[in-house]
Amino acid sequence: MLREKGRLREGDVRVFWTSPGYSHCCFTAHRELEEAVAQQITATFTAMRTDNPDHREVLELEGCKGFVPGTAAGYDLLETAAEEEGLI
Repeated sequence: MLREKGRLREGDVRVFWTSPGYSHCCFTAHRELEEAVAQQITATFTAMRTDNPDHREVLELEGCKGFVPGTAAGYDLLETAAEEEGLI
């Protein structure tokens, strides 16, 4: 986008570090949500494809090419900090 507007030239930016993959923008649900319902929601989102016009619109609005199931891995530090601050 910035290159197209002439605000950024080739070589102005470089990658200096790449993080490991992580789950961000995860959907959350109440702990009492039935597992079968949670699985159906996950299956619905992960089945979305860009070659389906209805799916493509949702994916474009979300700024992605597809959904993958999220994981709780990597949230230990955040959970500890929230506990220390009395947030949870």
